[in-house]
Amino acid sequence: MILKRFVVLFSILLCSIGNAAAQQHPVVTVFEFHEDSGKSTSLSKAVTRSFETWLLQTGQFKLVEKNQMEKVLEQQGFEISGLTEDSDAIRIGKILNSEYIIVGSVTKLTSIYMV
Repeated sequence: MILKRFVVLFSILLCSIGNAAAQQHPVVTVFEFHEDSGKSTSLSKAVTRSFETWLLQTGQFKLVEKNQMEKVLEQQGFEISGLTEDSDAIRIGKILNSEYIIVGSVTKLTSIYMV
């Protein structure tokens, strides 16, 4: 079920990029997904990794590597775990030369997970 939602979201993302992706792969930064508590858990980390893997498998994107992101953020005085504001994500995306920034959360509703 989660995978189907990813496919829908990514299809929308791919369509929005249009012909530019065919000429040059856009740079994408994927921030660690969090649960509603604001914390990163094993579930949210697994969802993030699945999302990143799917993006790479499309062959349409270039991802900012996590260790590169951490190094740049450390130099700029940011901590990934403390990022909660959209403005922070946008500012960091610009620092990392990302064209797209993906942030997300994982919510459990009874036996269903929403991403």
